[in-house]
Order: sequence, then C-alpha cells, then structure tokens
Amino acid sequence: PPAGCPMHQASNDASPSTSPVSNQSDVNPRNNMPSLSQDLAPGQTTPLPLERTRSSIPRTFSDAPATTHESASACPIAHSGPSDTKDTWVYPSPQQFYNALVRKGWETPVNAIPVMVDIHNWMNEAVWQEVLRWERRYFNPKPSTSAASSEDTPEISLARFQGRPQDLSPKARYHMLLGRIFPSLYSEVPPFDRHDWMVRRESWGPQEQDRLHRYVIDYYSAADDENGNPVFHFDVRPAIDDLDSLAARLHEWAR
Repeated sequence: PPAGCPMHQASNDASPSTSPVSNQSDVNPRNNMPSLSQDLAPGQTTPLPLERTRSSIPRTFSDAPATTHESASACPIAHSGPSDTKDTWVYPSPQQFYNALVRKGWETPVNAIPVMVDIHNWMNEAVWQEVLRWERRYFNPKPSTSAASSEDTPEISLARFQGRPQDLSPKARYHMLLGRIFPSLYSEVPPFDRHDWMVRRESWGPQEQDRLHRYVIDYYSAADDENGNPVFHFDVRPAIDDLDSLAARLHEWAR
C-alpha cells in the first residue's frame, strides 16, 4: 500500500468540489479523520462494494451521538450511539477506502482496492493480537479464582487511534541509526507508517478505575515473498508513558 495508511491521515489538500469527503468539518475525534461517503468518487466508473467488515477488536463504550451510514467514520468503525452491550470496530468498505485514496491524491487502480482493504484489515487484526499478547504477559491481573488463567483474554478495548506517518518513533530512529552503523545487521529503512492506539483497560476491582494506555505501532515493508506477495512487518509495544510500561518493555527486551 502507499506510504502511510490513507484511512488514518487528515488532509487539507482536497477541495470540496472534487473530494468524496461529505463534510470536511465533520471530523471524527477518535481518528482525526473527516467522514467519507459511500458515493462514487469523481470520474469513477466501476463501483466498489459498500459492505463493511466487522473486526474482532472491542470498541470502548461511548455516549456520543450516533452517525448515519453515509457519514460514518471511514476507519475503522461507524460511530454508533450508546449501548449496554459489547461492540467491535468496523473496517471501511472498499468504496470508502478508495475515496480516501482519491482525497489524498493517490492514483490507484480500482480493481486493486479489494486486495488493499483485505491487507489493511488483516494488519489491524494482527496488531490487535500483539496488543493482547502484551496485555496477557505483563498487564493482566492475577487470577482471582482457581478457574482463572493468566492466559485469559484481558478485558481491554480500543478507545481511539491516530495515524502519525510523519512522526518517527524513538525506537524507529534508534534502529535507523543502528542501520547506518551496522548495515549488515540492521536496516536504516524507516517505517512506512506509524499508529498510536489508545487502549482502555477495564477496572480490575471496585477500588480501581478504567485506564487508558498508549501503544505505538511501526509498520515496515519487506521484499515480496517467493510468490510475489507483499510482506509487511510491524513492531507493536506499549509506549513508555509510565513505570509499568517501562518495566514491561525491559522484561520483553531481556527475554
């Protein structure tokens, strides 16, 4: 995919007369993205599917008002109203994904969009599994019953996220420096994208409150595999915003 996920970047370079964005001022606070419509982009002759795939990523409860299908947030979910039940984020439709590319000025064949959406969704699912791995290993509360297990899925959800493709993380800068010094051991190629995910840990007891914790994800591209398929790597870790996260990072480094 192009450098930087188009679904996670704000843009002011598209005029209202040519942009498929329905309302540039209608910005979703969860991802700083203007809402994208399901309409055909200007000049588009081949329609793309409008169906959106529901992810496995739990969504943090929100009491914000619902949005309509047409003005739903492009990535990754339509913002629904209050609910007493668990919900998950929803990925953009191929048409919304294409509209985001058009808005950024990226020329992409329409027939390539479904595959790009599949890759986009797969990568988000894989990143979430890495978040769960960190949470199980370092942040999951001790089992309170004999039936509980440290491998149980933590009670966490994704509250919001932000694409920061122009901001290199400290770890990415460090690896690039090592690549210049030890080119045979490290690569100095920068990540093509960066996301910051805010994860909410549900309260572990009556005296505790839900807490938001930031994860940093660096996305790297690699050489195609033997079948010509694209290969991606991502580095997922908790941001060092508190002592617990620092301790987890040190333990992981020492493994």
